[in-house]
Amino acid sequence: MTQAAYPQVGSAGDVNGDGVPDLWSRLADNTMVGWNGVASAGTTASFSARYEIDGVPGSKIAAGTTLASGQELTSGSSKLVMQTDGNLVLYTKDGKPLWATGTGNNPGARARMQSDGNLVVYAANGTTALWSSKTTVPHSYAVLHPRGVLVLYNGSGQSLWSSGSQSRPDYNGDGYTDVLARDPNGDVWVYPGTGRTGTSTLGSSYLVGTGFWRDSWTHVYSTDLNNDGRTDIVARTKEGELHLFPGTGGTGTDSFSDRYLIGVGWNGYDLGFGDINGDGRTDVIARDGGGDLWVHPHKGGSGTSTLGERIFIGNGFWPGGWETLRFADVNGDYKTDIVGRTDQGELHLFPNSTDKNGTISFGGRSVVGTGWWPGQWNPHVTDLNSDGAAEQVGILNNGEMYDYLPTGRTLIGVGWNYYDVIL
Repeated sequence: MTQAAYPQVGSAGDVNGDGVPDLWSRLADNTMVGWNGVASAGTTASFSARYEIDGVPGSKIAAGTTLASGQELTSGSSKLVMQTDGNLVLYTKDGKPLWATGTGNNPGARARMQSDGNLVVYAANGTTALWSSKTTVPHSYAVLHPRGVLVLYNGSGQSLWSSGSQSRPDYNGDGYTDVLARDPNGDVWVYPGTGRTGTSTLGSSYLVGTGFWRDSWTHVYSTDLNNDGRTDIVARTKEGELHLFPGTGGTGTDSFSDRYLIGVGWNGYDLGFGDINGDGRTDVIARDGGGDLWVHPHKGGSGTSTLGERIFIGNGFWPGGWETLRFADVNGDYKTDIVGRTDQGELHLFPNSTDKNGTISFGGRSVVGTGWWPGQWNPHVTDLNSDGAAEQVGILNNGEMYDYLPTGRTLIGVGWNYYDVIL
């Protein structure tokens, strides 16, 4: 076992539950492998044959791994950097920040994936915790996905925490923002991002699903609801059932695995998705017919145990006054904000001011756009140009799609009024 082939070797204790300590190693290509301990006469005498710990693609950060000041980890289109200023930052391959712990001004800080399941950024003294994922499942590990998402998993491969990807739907995992579109025949297509601009922003579409008829599946959404780093489809039936179609990171009709039920009784709500309380899990935001806004926090489960009891977060969002509500990090603080469009065509930003303890709140609103008239524009908020920051994207009623960048708006394409565009 040479150091060149096995740069990191360690033990997180008994992983497989047989009472004998096990061994792990990260290979030079970042693949995680393990050896189960074999006991003889009450002591660990040998180890089993080597096996791959999991099949999740990406750079794996095992329990016991430390990222020292200045160290970085790469994976496909992304890299995770423990900066010398103390900030742990996730970057695109073009060097644009996607997520950060906000722990700058702490030179010499380091990040550690602990054996208790918590990812922690410590100050240079090694004892003062500056930030943590607040996950507490022993033998967990992290994976830096090639598309630019950091995810923590337990020993069984279930996601515990994610750095988030709500502004960057990426179905094929190449690190570029894709557009999902449903046609009148119930077929669902992905237009893959290319990393280019203008009418070259999106590539040729490919079919990912059929049978999503509008009279059966009244609403289709894009999000990473199971927090595994891959973009999912969430769809609501006319009966009010909410179903999750988990993303696989593949292409074509292999893009999603079999659906499962999230819950019932969702008729009468306008829905959105994002990590509102800052716990690293995607929540469901629901507006009722009376203009009240609720958050159904993700509680770490799956199926009908995915969401917890709803929490009231605001009122006065009357459907007639606030024509659309979108959810994304608009101001660059890595928190999910609210962008609302009024019946007068104004876009208002409600910045997320939730504190580090998860107490949900929003700051005073400000106008971030005008002229987005209902019936003329369908506004979205997404990182369409894949630079790491969400921007306004608009679709005119004549089918033209525009991306609004700091340099001005640019035409993406035409004919989009044929589809239900899902961003």
